Parts: sequence; C-alpha cells; structure tokens
Amino acid sequence: MTQNLRLTAESLKENGHSTTLSSADTHISGEFDMPESDTNGFTEDGIAYIYYGGDDTYGAYYSWYTASVMSDGVDNNICPRGWTLPSKELYAKLFDNSKTWNTKTIEGNVYEGWMLDADKSTSAFWPAAGYHYDGASYTTNRDGYYWTDESTNDSQAYSLGFNENGYRFNDYSRKASGFSVRCVAEGRPSKDVDVIAVVVPPVISIDATSGMNKEVDPNLVTKGEISATISANTTYVVQLSTERTSLTNPSNSEEITSTNSIPASTNVIPKTNAWGILNSDNATYSAITSTPTTYYNTAEYNDESQSTKHTFGIGVSISPTLPAGEYSTTVTITAINN
Repeated sequence: MTQNLRLTAESLKENGHSTTLSSADTHISGEFDMPESDTNGFTEDGIAYIYYGGDDTYGAYYSWYTASVMSDGVDNNICPRGWTLPSKELYAKLFDNSKTWNTKTIEGNVYEGWMLDADKSTSAFWPAAGYHYDGASYTTNRDGYYWTDESTNDSQAYSLGFNENGYRFNDYSRKASGFSVRCVAEGRPSKDVDVIAVVVPPVISIDATSGMNKEVDPNLVTKGEISATISANTTYVVQLSTERTSLTNPSNSEEITSTNSIPASTNVIPKTNAWGILNSDNATYSAITSTPTTYYNTAEYNDESQSTKHTFGIGVSISPTLPAGEYSTTVTITAINN
C-alpha cells in the first residue's frame, strides 16, 4: 500500500460492509469485530483500540491488539486480502534502500517523513505520524512508529521507529500503544529478485469481479475489468496468465466442455461461450494462456507516485443454453523488470 491504513468500523459501515472481519476480506483465520474510532484510548492492555482523526496521510492509529486482530500476529492481521503486516526483516530491506528525509505538502498540509528512494518522482512516502495516546497525538512530523507482525510477550511487541536520523526496531513496545499500520503486498520479494508474481483478489468472476456485478445477458457481450496496483522504482512489463483458461463453475461435476464452461477466445460475440482480454481498439479480444503474456492495459498513477494501477478490460459472452451458476478462474499478474 502507498498510504498508512485507515480502516475503522465507521469506514466499513460507510461502504456498506460488515464491521466483522473474516478470511473473506482480511488476512485473518477467524473473525474479528472492528472497534470504532476512539481518541480516548490506548491506555489499557488487552484492548483493541483504533483512532482515526481524518488525516489520510497519517492514517489511523492502532493498538497492536487491533493490528494483530487479537491474535499472536504473523499469520493473522488487519490487512486486506493480498496484503499483510510487515516483518522486521521486510522493514529492514525497505529502509536499507536509498532514502531521504523529506518535507511533503499534501492538500495544503506539510508532512515530514522518509522517501524510500532518492528520486522523489518514483518514491514512496512514509510519514512521521507520531503516536496517539489518551486523547492526543504526539511527536508528529518528528517520529514514526509502525507495528510489525511479531509479538515479544503478552504485553509487548516489536515496532519500527524512525526519525530524520535513521530507523530502529523497538523490541518492547507496549501493545496498547497507538501506532501506524502500513500493509505490504504478500510475497513481496527482496530487492535482488527480478520477477514478481501475485494472484490478485478477487479472481475473475462473472458476478463478483469489479465491473462484472450483473447477470450476463446471452444477447450481449458483458464488459468489465481486472486491475492490479504495482509499486516499483524501475521500469517493468505487466503480463497475465492463468492455469485454467476457461471460466468454470466449481459446482459442476461433469467433464469440462465448451458447452458447460466459458473458454478463453478471440471470438467474443453474443450467444457464444467465450471470454477475452480487450485489445487497444476497444473492440476485439485476445485469449489468455498459461504462459505470461503482455496484453493491452491502461495505466494510472496513484496519489503516491511509486504506485501504478494497471487495468485490463475483459469481455464475456454466453450461449442461452449455458447452465446457471458462477463461472470463474484465477488470473496471475506478473511484473517483470524491463
């Protein structure tokens, strides 16, 4: 992620989501009831506290009990699916790279923190958001405190701390403290790895994928999109692949054929079972394969310049005789250094 986490019970409600997190949407093995934002917290051990004051750059402040969803951390945390709470080792790799202490103006407000690359046009900004305790925030624009995924004991955990002089790991941070959370992509490689491959949730699904949340009409080509946000400080090529090229219905126990699945095809037309990746002419399609291949995509820079959103158009058509159900596959998006 290119910003500090600001997930709260209130934000979930505003977006029509349940305030109970589960493995369907979060890096968690059970369930966790998100607490509401409360400025007068972070005072007692064993309590899941959150405070969000409306500053998108600083984000929300979380006790470690909240960041770890009241677990032992590591495999359970508050980060969305596909993202996770960083380990000490990953923080060290990030902060051992080229970085500069920088002042950044965002919507008229001045922030200080680390740019994790000397080139400001391709860098990620980590604000010195300070910490929150019992009604007030302290040391903002001077220090940054970020939770790791590792517990020290019942009441203490490891955290990343930094100021303009450098970074350090605090081995015995009180778990009740109100620190920042910055989620990172799962499987993020070390800096000497050239190939990154991630499965982007949600998978392609006729009624679940962004832009595909309506029933497919046999008389039309239903259009939608899949997307991935990629952070990089080098040039790269984005490619798509899938182990199963057809959209299939998991409840179908019959042998998969062209009449009970939706095959990848260049011929996406009404009343036929087909799906494809939209070409640059916005009219024709390419069929996805099991080999990583470059397809046409639109790229849009996010607010943080190191992060780019790549969007791929897709089209789906079905025959009137296709059995009812949800048809899906999993697409792997690979970014390769150019």
